[in-house]
Amino acid sequence: MQMNEMIFDTAMPIDGYGSGFFRVGGKVIEGPVLALPNAAQKWGGLDDLTALLALADQVDVIFLGTGADIAHAPDEMRDALEEIGIGLEVMPSPSACRTYNILLSERRRVAAALVPV
Repeated sequence: MQMNEMIFDTAMPIDGYGSGFFRVGGKVIEGPVLALPNAAQKWGGLDDLTALLALADQVDVIFLGTGADIAHAPDEMRDALEEIGIGLEVMPSPSACRTYNILLSERRRVAAALVPV
């Protein structure tokens, strides 16, 4: 199998995660996090729709990491993002981190909203 190195240029990949934290671009953030191609910040969690709606015209899809296990996205979140043209893909946080990094390396317009494991 051929291995290809992922190149991020100036983008900030998710470097790691653990119980209650994420490391994005070398910076540790405790609790839920919102990762963007060139920034990462604390996020208010599944009830913080405002931060996600602010991404209109900046991203095409948000990977919603729901912690260790998959859970449904709140209907209000899914409906509001759909209304402004942002796709929402829901998966466990480890899967969301990996998927985000792959598409980030392809220079896609993505974000990750992650609940810790």
